[in-house]
Amino acid sequence: MRKQQRWNNLISFFMLGGLVISSLSIFGVEVEKMKIKILLGEDEILISLNDNPSSRSLYEQLPLSVKVEDYASNEKIFHPPRELSTLDAPVGYEPKVGDVTLYAPWGNVAIFYKNFSYSKGLIKLGEVTSGVELLSKLNNQVVKVKKAQ
Repeated sequence: MRKQQRWNNLISFFMLGGLVISSLSIFGVEVEKMKIKILLGEDEILISLNDNPSSRSLYEQLPLSVKVEDYASNEKIFHPPRELSTLDAPVGYEPKVGDVTLYAPWGNVAIFYKNFSYSKGLIKLGEVTSGVELLSKLNNQVVKVKKAQ
């Protein structure tokens, strides 16, 4: 009986926490979002990350210096130093221009500058909010990826 009551209290606690966070969003209180930037000389590409384990594991590794390469003439890729989480990840995703993703089988981050078809193993991390046109300038060069304030 006591075990059941503790269990019920624990469930209630987590449900209430979810309601508080939802209520904050409803009432216009902004919950802190993960934003990052890729520095390309004087220019920067701004990215808003989704709140999921994969995105958080990338955010926790910042700042980074990474080599960005073109792949398949539709995406720019880089390899973070540590593997990103795939916890609770969907089976796949259909990326659009500006989407930032993880390709889980290879462990690389891919930023799409062209729409692409549904791909198994692709996990959406977020999207480019500014500077998508700069992606064409990224080719076989080392850039800095940092948290944006």
